[in-house]
Amino acid sequence: MDLGDFLLDKYAKRQEVVQNNGSAVEMEPSESLRSWEPPKELPELPTESALRRAIAQALFQTGCIRVAEIIARRWRFPSAVHKRKAGVFGPRFAILCYHRIGTHGVPLYSGLPRSVFEKQIVYLRKHYRILSLEELLAERESPKSDKPGLAITFDDGYADLYSEAFPVLRKYEVPATIYLVAGAVQSGEIPWYDRIFVAFQVAPADQLMNELGLPEPTRLETPQQRLVAAARYIFTLRAFSDTDRLACCDYLQQRIPIPQSALLNRMLNWNQIREMQSAGISFGSHTVSHPVLSRLSPQDLLRELRDSRHVLENELQRPVLDFSYPFGTQDSFNDATCIQLAALHYRSAVTSLPGLNTRETNPLALHRVTYCETSSLAIFAARLSGLFLSAAGNTGVV
Repeated sequence: MDLGDFLLDKYAKRQEVVQNNGSAVEMEPSESLRSWEPPKELPELPTESALRRAIAQALFQTGCIRVAEIIARRWRFPSAVHKRKAGVFGPRFAILCYHRIGTHGVPLYSGLPRSVFEKQIVYLRKHYRILSLEELLAERESPKSDKPGLAITFDDGYADLYSEAFPVLRKYEVPATIYLVAGAVQSGEIPWYDRIFVAFQVAPADQLMNELGLPEPTRLETPQQRLVAAARYIFTLRAFSDTDRLACCDYLQQRIPIPQSALLNRMLNWNQIREMQSAGISFGSHTVSHPVLSRLSPQDLLRELRDSRHVLENELQRPVLDFSYPFGTQDSFNDATCIQLAALHYRSAVTSLPGLNTRETNPLALHRVTYCETSSLAIFAARLSGLFLSAAGNTGVV
């Protein structure tokens, strides 16, 4: 049985079924896909809509966002009132999540020009307190200021962090934490989901449709459509057991060759990591292979959490106390994950769940802001202001 049949048998039908006059009928396959030439250069992500950018820019230029920041700084509830909203009392902290700084190539789902990142850092230094993760964790219990504080984090460990982000962080003396996929750094190979994103960009449409059993209609005519299709495919694999996911990835790797230019020198190496560490950058664990932790057996879960830490501590000669959940969504980890992290004496773990962090937030399920990689400084500023203005600290959306 090939991978396409395997996917169809477990999770989907090959053809859409719709209701017509109370009876089920099968839809006709979509019209033939246009011919596809692999791009000479892997594409960048699409940016925000012109309307959203214009609205955010108007708010930014008129000073409305600055007013919101001042209100957010001074917003307080009496500690004896609104007990149901205890999470808003006292200090509230944001943790920002990036993946890489730079454009073109892997990872395809993320990319922010260095110039934009530098503008963000300048803005953050002016309007917020940028803390190390260690400082943020300490100030949840003993705050030193009422000015909103935040920490900067990066997931995975892409090489751009050394060439593009590190010079900016060092220039402005800004602390940050990078969560490393230990196996990817050790091998120099990009994680499994990155290979899928690249495969969807370079393979002929008919090969993807036939061999992977993609549902009809799946649009593969533009780089953006292929990005969406790859994300949906990865989302499907995330629901598999880890054994089945690995089998699917092996099949894809055998059937769809990926250009070496898309794979080489995409992850940080240990020399770069040690140099960054000596300059004040902190490092945490992001597992060995970036699996969906909730799909692992107890033995595999222990191995991912323990061995990744062992590799990092051996290379960096420093305790590794902080962790980032792969994917970080509600379904990607569970109580067993948190219990194992506690047993291994991790002091913190960050999710991808939106919101602010207070003294009541579980340190092994910290919230993070995942919308940092926007090319519009106005949208970036508006989202952060909205986050701190939110009474419950659950979201910040333009």
